[in-house]
Amino acid sequence: MTPHQQPCVKLDTADLHALTIKCLVAIIQANLGEPHLFRYGFGLARIRATSRGIMVEPLNPDRLRNELARLIKWLAPLHDKDGEVARWKKAKPPLDVVTNVLAEPDWPLPRVIRVVPCPVFGRDGRIRSERGYDPNTGTYYSPPAGFVLPPVSEDPTPSKIEEAVRLIRQDLLGDFPWVSSADFANTMAMLLLPFVRDMFDGPTPMHVVDAPTPGTGKTLLVRLVGIVVLGREPGMETQGGSSDEWRKKIGASLSKGSALVVIDNLRGRIDSSHLASVLTTTEWGDRRLGHNDETIEFPNRALWVGTANNPTFSPELTRRIVPIRLDARVEQPASRDPASFKHRDLAGWLDQNRSEVVAAILTLVQAWVAVGRPLGDRTMGSFENWAGVVGGILQVAGIDGFLENLDDFRGRADTETEQKRVFINRWAERHGELPVSTSDLLSLLGDLPDFLELGDGSERSRATTLGLRLVEMDRQVHSGYRIEKARDRGGANQWRLRREVG
Repeated sequence: MTPHQQPCVKLDTADLHALTIKCLVAIIQANLGEPHLFRYGFGLARIRATSRGIMVEPLNPDRLRNELARLIKWLAPLHDKDGEVARWKKAKPPLDVVTNVLAEPDWPLPRVIRVVPCPVFGRDGRIRSERGYDPNTGTYYSPPAGFVLPPVSEDPTPSKIEEAVRLIRQDLLGDFPWVSSADFANTMAMLLLPFVRDMFDGPTPMHVVDAPTPGTGKTLLVRLVGIVVLGREPGMETQGGSSDEWRKKIGASLSKGSALVVIDNLRGRIDSSHLASVLTTTEWGDRRLGHNDETIEFPNRALWVGTANNPTFSPELTRRIVPIRLDARVEQPASRDPASFKHRDLAGWLDQNRSEVVAAILTLVQAWVAVGRPLGDRTMGSFENWAGVVGGILQVAGIDGFLENLDDFRGRADTETEQKRVFINRWAERHGELPVSTSDLLSLLGDLPDFLELGDGSERSRATTLGLRLVEMDRQVHSGYRIEKARDRGGANQWRLRREVG
């Protein structure tokens, strides 16, 4: 911005509202052309370039004051002995004006949803490849230096579609040991998602890349996804150790408008209500850190990815996951001869050929748009819109197997549900539909893992905890039986099973 374009605010009144209006008008003027100040969630934010690419940075009072000092000329009056304004001197943005601007209920600024380092499709089926902010999608596109998108046909021929699939299947992903065609198809779905996220409403599931043995290529695959989507390798998050840690990690990722969130090396049984929640919403709400009475909200348009070795998940998370299974079928996968791979340095090859890979992905989407955007046949509960769009693109591209491994994955990953079935079957066999106490039910756990997390306390303590768990399971149906609370006996709750018919 040249000096004569810089808006000016004169501090010529003590009326805070009037000064706030002046400041807002100046912000609008300073944000014309190529905007970099936006509404984001419940607050204000700026687009900031970092060594890790562009990001959304929410504005607190210090950051907003920095922007106001840089974008706006502030002048304070100097009065003569008669009280008249003799001249104006440079001034600082007043703190009360800064905080009042932040407290405004509705800022006259555009709303940004996410930042993307790759061209994406808008809802109208057109590729957004112009640098900067697109008001139609709410996305801010900032490609890495040197990126040039090759031409993408609006109506790709069958040979162009085959060429695009071949580049991805053979050159990019050819050396990964997929267990089934479904695992490859689900990987393609993972690659497609950031490019088509603006084409449908609703949430998207988490893609989890897992293997039976370390060194199979899980992290490499996710690194490649990062290079394709971001133009660089992605940052890797670790899982939260507690509910509060999960909440903070999710909020920190979404506060930046991240296009890709990777949780690497998931361990143990994963059970996070916050992770389950963010996967079924497009707006993430939370408490502001240190302010329990203040709520913040961020858009959730990220691609969520996890890696793990033989993971297990809570039932709530299991049904929100798209599985991608790798299995090299050797004792030491990491010791495989690099000379046997198509590219010894696959990440390096992708760095050199990213534009062609991005164009191949866009070609597959464009082919789907050209034939009328038919929705796919497969669906997934809570994610119907996502499955319809991504599945449709894969079908047009001739890629089979999308979501066909869900049942197998859920059987492996959701051990809790299977253990509940065993527990209920033992209960029905021992007691039928008679009322029983929690103490009577403790003995049925036997050699089952302590899936109800009863702890290591006394039998009375474990029975009390089991009672609390049964309250959570009240009215649920397992193995054809409904769990119900029976009449109290001497003040203690009892439980019974009811056979569900039909």
